[in-house]
Amino acid sequence: MKPVAAAALSALVLLALPLWAQTLIPPECYLDQKNNTFNSCKYCHMSGLPGALNNEIERQGAFPATENLFLNVLDPARLDSLVPPATIPVDLSGYLDRDNYHPALAARGSDPEVGAGQGNLKFFPDLDPDQTGPEGFATNGWRAFKWKPNELAWPRYNGRIQQNWVRLADKFQRAASGAYDRETYKGNLDLLVEALRGTVQSGTYLGLAADEPVVPYRFPAGTEILHYLYYLDPSQPDMKARRIKEVRWNIKSVPEQYNQTYFAYVSPKEKEYSYTYREGGEKAAAAYGLVYNQDGWDIIGFIEDPQGELRPQTAGEMSQCLGCHSGRMSSIVDSHWNSLQRKLPGEAGWTLQDYRGIPDDYNAYLGRGETGEIFENYEGDASRMPTNSDGTINFLPTPQEADALTRRYYQIVQSQSYYLGRDPKLGNPGFLRQPSVEKFRSGDQLALWYPALDFSRFDLGPQITAVEEELGAGPGLPFALAPNYPNPFNAGTQIRYQLEQAGPVQLEIRSLAGQVVRVLVAQAQAAGRYQVQWDGMDEQGRAAGSGLYLCQLRQGGLRETRKLLLLR
Repeated sequence: MKPVAAAALSALVLLALPLWAQTLIPPECYLDQKNNTFNSCKYCHMSGLPGALNNEIERQGAFPATENLFLNVLDPARLDSLVPPATIPVDLSGYLDRDNYHPALAARGSDPEVGAGQGNLKFFPDLDPDQTGPEGFATNGWRAFKWKPNELAWPRYNGRIQQNWVRLADKFQRAASGAYDRETYKGNLDLLVEALRGTVQSGTYLGLAADEPVVPYRFPAGTEILHYLYYLDPSQPDMKARRIKEVRWNIKSVPEQYNQTYFAYVSPKEKEYSYTYREGGEKAAAAYGLVYNQDGWDIIGFIEDPQGELRPQTAGEMSQCLGCHSGRMSSIVDSHWNSLQRKLPGEAGWTLQDYRGIPDDYNAYLGRGETGEIFENYEGDASRMPTNSDGTINFLPTPQEADALTRRYYQIVQSQSYYLGRDPKLGNPGFLRQPSVEKFRSGDQLALWYPALDFSRFDLGPQITAVEEELGAGPGLPFALAPNYPNPFNAGTQIRYQLEQAGPVQLEIRSLAGQVVRVLVAQAQAAGRYQVQWDGMDEQGRAAGSGLYLCQLRQGGLRETRKLLLLR
């Protein structure tokens, strides 16, 4: 090989190593090992776990080797500069009580097929979580399950309540006669749990699925898993708010016989079955929140826009999901580490998640209770996690901590900067590496991070990144009305807009019925950018009531409208 070619190849290899090491891991993986006095990596990176593709016990002490770049998680001062705490409503209870899921479900449409929704909600799930009844069964074949949280996957540290549902393909729900049969379906779900744990190594599934072999540590094709992330609500006994932060949907779309295991290669057969590739590949599928994990799973995600309504996640936002849902990472089972293999035993595990009392089940790998070991060994404040009188663990924060975590996440939503981390912390738990702002801004991100994130196009200074991005930049600005900031609000909110050409402009606040509440602008203006404030008062100087309003910008035949939420 010529020296120049060899040098180029070496450079590519060196570039690929940090790219793979850095790309998809969550912020909690940036651990300060304290000279290896406590190795918490072992909870996800085990030795010789059956069903895993990798064995990383030798790499635990050095992974990852670089800085934590998730600024939203561990740099509160930056979030405070983006969304000042004084702009957050004093009382968020109205915001937490507002249902943002069922409007999206209604807009999706009633067709139960995957990908049968409307518009950008084409791949919104068909589950109505409120219909979950006895034995965990909900609508359209979905069944809730309760799992034992892994390290740091606790509401106290990630600021959310997670609910989980699973659904098997139609034939797993039917008896041999072809008729729907709940007992057959329950039997198949129980078989799947045991297969994932390795306690059932052979045989077939039941009923109409008798032609489907049980494959240890693997999900059968057509399996779907939903994770719904709810806000914390201190007023609720289980702290689950009405409002949803995020919808995460995993679909095992590719049958095992077509699922290859080569990183950075997707076979033609996989593309034939994958929803992501059937929608034109990851770039095109991003309009619906889809990404393919290269291990047989399509992953779909929805998250809040600045108005609190659910929208598809971008490709960059979705890429972070692959840190916990990729067969290439360490010792997780079939792209999942927080799923059915951690379901609580028996019928008690077929129910909605509740973090108030979960037993510290024996972990065979550790030789003791897993959570107990974490409490004893973690540095920082994890050891203060409360234990109930019956020996179960209460993973919930205090009401004061819950409110603070909700406010921190509210800042992330308003800045729309999920790519910098979406699980807020009130402070460093004591063992996570601090973020390096200078390193983040140095311009070398694309050599370290998955290129789909494309951090280089974001200005990380104290500004409203989502607003700036939506308004655009440079000459020839298009006519546009940006989302107001903050939203929801109580004391006041900033409204930004831009004009492509000069002319008379009308900017008004209207009720949902179309009545004018306040005229903010009524004059001729030159082309350019503008910003005005609405203080929540009507034309008579009276305080407008809490609720949704419309902000309408008009110039000639052009018109744009945005929703505003005022909370008193």
